[in-house]
Amino acid sequence: MNTRSQTKLQRELLEPKIDFYEASQEWRANKISRKNGCFIYSCCFTLENGDFCSRIPKNKSCYCSVHLKNAKNNL
Repeated sequence: MNTRSQTKLQRELLEPKIDFYEASQEWRANKISRKNGCFIYSCCFTLENGDFCSRIPKNKSCYCSVHLKNAKNNL
């Protein structure tokens, strides 16, 4: 049986601490903002600075037309 202080400590340890601003930034990292709050995925290619390419991918592909050639050459 837990004492009151043990129960309080357990609650504090199990309580999730979510940074919604950071979560939103990470979710938006590989997306392009469109009209009316809609988003589409951007090219999956990671640039030298760590960001994703900002071009729109080709149909049924993860890469834009520029990086699709590079991805095929690396296979």
